[in-house]
Amino acid sequence: MKAMDTVKFKPGQTIIRQGDEGDSFYVLGAGTCDISIRGKGSVMKASRGVAFGELALLFNQPRAATVTAESDVVVWQASRPCRRPKP
Repeated sequence: MKAMDTVKFKPGQTIIRQGDEGDSFYVLGAGTCDISIRGKGSVMKASRGVAFGELALLFNQPRAATVTAESDVVVWQASRPCRRPKP
């Protein structure tokens, strides 16, 4: 069983969208991404080794930010194996 899958994104593609349900965790393997928050704009540029998506996944909360590929991007993705009921 693989713990993580490799996923590729092209420039401009959204990896996660603010407000969506968190069902995966990502580690950026190659490329660059923009991390933005509604009302604040771009808050961070992510490059190789940066992880994102863990808070929504761990705490069963909506995504806190949007992550968009700025170049060709490769991420390692770990998805929740099953849906847990909301408390």
